[in-house]
Amino acid sequence: MGLTAKKVYAVLNGKIEKVSSDVASLGTVLFYAGSVLNESFLPSSPKVGAVYNIDQDSIYGSGGMNVAWNGSFWDPLGVSFDKTEMAEQIKNQVKDYILNNPPSPQVLSLENDGTLVLKVGV
Repeated sequence: MGLTAKKVYAVLNGKIEKVSSDVASLGTVLFYAGSVLNESFLPSSPKVGAVYNIDQDSIYGSGGMNVAWNGSFWDPLGVSFDKTEMAEQIKNQVKDYILNNPPSPQVLSLENDGTLVLKVGV
């Protein structure tokens, strides 16, 4: 007795149900849905996982706040920010500190191009 169409269908159907169950248990993925001027422009019936950027200050926080719809309410995720600007500010603060509090020249030096050089084992 070989495989019948019913047996093949039963095996495949069982595999499909298992995979479907596994995928359903993974949860919802967040996805970028757009940007709005303020919270009044957020959709009232979004898909679960929809993420919006709110340009202006709002009840969710400062301008640039990202919110995700969790099925019941908008969950604030945090603001986006420019790390380049932050890195430049830190670099300038370190330069100012070094210029105002010069370290031993044998240990730390500030090159003309702005590079900070730490000499180890001097």
